[in-house]
Amino acid sequence: MCYNFVYYIGVKFNLDKPVNNLIKKYNISEIDLYKLGLIESKKKSSDWVKKEKLKALILKILKPYKVKFMDLGRLGTEIKNGNFEAKFSDKFSKEEKIEIEKMIEENSYVSKGDKKKWVIASLIFFGICFYLFIPKNNDNSESNFEPGQTFSFAGYPNGC
Repeated sequence: MCYNFVYYIGVKFNLDKPVNNLIKKYNISEIDLYKLGLIESKKKSSDWVKKEKLKALILKILKPYKVKFMDLGRLGTEIKNGNFEAKFSDKFSKEEKIEIEKMIEENSYVSKGDKKKWVIASLIFFGICFYLFIPKNNDNSESNFEPGQTFSFAGYPNGC
């Protein structure tokens, strides 16, 4: 069965709406859509540190459009599904494409030092967590109680 509307937590979504409604809402230019599409394609083949830098670059490109926080995820999905790198590749000259790719590479460059910092910081964090949360040897030799002894509050009859 096919339904025109989906109800989820009291919110009505119309499935007949165009896919790129957030792109139209924020009026994102073609050159920025091309940049975002190129970044999304580069994210597919990047390691974790470079992906984080590319995400920061996406936010930097979207900053002038004042995209709301709650719209970022859906807008990202629209950009991934839009294939804007291929759609707008013929609208720009070769020099512009090279300039855009150079800008992306400069802003997303990850040196070996950056990766080492992430690895060292991660190892220190997990080492501290391991030290704090691993059970210690609980030596009960300092306890004043014998096995089977019950605790009673002073001044109360029958240990109540």
